[in-house]
Amino acid sequence: MKILNKKSILSLAVIAALFCSCESSKVEQASTPDSYNDESSAAVQTQAEESSDSGKKAETSTKIVTKESKKSVFKNPFGDFTSFGNKDDYIKYETGSVFSKEVMGNLKEKETEILIRKDNYMTGFESSYMSGYYIIQFNENARKKLAEAVDLYLSDFENKRLDRKGSQTAKKYGKISYQLNWGTIKSSTPNNGRGTGYLGYEFVNGSPYFTISNFAFINDYYKIAGEATSRESLAVKYYFTKAQITHLVECMTDDVIRERIAELQPSAGVTEAADEY
Repeated sequence: MKILNKKSILSLAVIAALFCSCESSKVEQASTPDSYNDESSAAVQTQAEESSDSGKKAETSTKIVTKESKKSVFKNPFGDFTSFGNKDDYIKYETGSVFSKEVMGNLKEKETEILIRKDNYMTGFESSYMSGYYIIQFNENARKKLAEAVDLYLSDFENKRLDRKGSQTAKKYGKISYQLNWGTIKSSTPNNGRGTGYLGYEFVNGSPYFTISNFAFINDYYKIAGEATSRESLAVKYYFTKAQITHLVECMTDDVIRERIAELQPSAGVTEAADEY
C-alpha cells in the first residue's frame, strides 16, 4: 500500500479547499444588471461597456433557484467534514443571489441562502463575503423598514428620480438595525454583533443597485475568544438588482416566515395571543 507523503496530503487539502470555496459561492446563472435609461444614459453607456466583464458569463438572464431544484456542480470529495458549528441554528428554505465588491472593486455575484434563526426567528440571508462568510439577520421591525425602502427605491427607479452622481445615495432610504454573524467558513460563524446599517442605492458601470451597507460592527464574541478572533466585522455592502431585492423581501414576509416555521419546525409553531374574557 502506497503511503502519501506530506506534499501529496497538502495538495489534497488545497484541492478540497478549492472545491468548498466553489460550492459556497457558486451561482448557477448570472443576473442581468438593471438598465436605467435616463438623460445621462448615453454618456455613461460607453464607459459601462468598457469596464464590464459580463462577456465572461455565458448566461445573463435572472434566475432564482429554489433549494429543492438547486444542484451544485462542485462536490466536496472528502465529504462534509465541516458539519459543526451553526448547522442547527437556522431554518434554510430558499436560495437567491446578491452582488458584492471584490478586493479589486469589481462586482461579483454570490449565491445566498435565505434563513430563519431558530432561537428568535430573525430572518435574513447568508453568503460568502471577501475571504469570509457573513449572515445578516433582521427582526420584524427591520424587515418592515426594508420592505418600505424597497418600495421607495422601485418608485424612484420607475420615475427616473435616481441620482447618478449623488454622494449620499447609500443612505437615501434611512437607517436599519440588524445582526451580523460571521466566520471563515460557512458552517462556523461564531462572531456576532448588532448595529446600524443603511439602505440606499449606488450606480456601478451605469446600472443602479439597491444597497444594504454598514460600517464595522463590534464583535461580541471577542469577549469570549479574545485574540483568537477579530475585534470587529468588516464594513459590509450588498448590491441588489430589482429582481434580487424583490425576491428577498417576498421571502421574508410574516406570512412566509410563519409557514416555513410550521413546515420545517412543527413543534415550534407561532404562539398566538389567548382570547381575553
